[in-house]
Amino acid sequence: MIAANLSQTYHMLRAIGLVRNKADFSRLLGKGPRYLKNIEQRGQLTVPLNVIQILRGRLAQIAEFTPQTIRQQLEKTIADLDRDCQVAQALGWRRL
Repeated sequence: MIAANLSQTYHMLRAIGLVRNKADFSRLLGKGPRYLKNIEQRGQLTVPLNVIQILRGRLAQIAEFTPQTIRQQLEKTIADLDRDCQVAQALGWRRL
């Protein structure tokens, strides 16, 4: 996933109230609290595929317990993550 898309996912999750800040989002990725901020500051363009897979799994778990309107947004995000991961795997990439 392009790091900019990761940032967009953060903003969407923040807008619907699932994370409060970048530290919460970074923990959702299975990383330390400064992960997203560090990526943005370094201008990193890609993130490891396993980070995206962790995010996808956690969003799927969360979607089960959310109201329909939020679930629909999460399902669209999950579908986008699935597509990106499938393309990366088909190309043999370890980073998106």
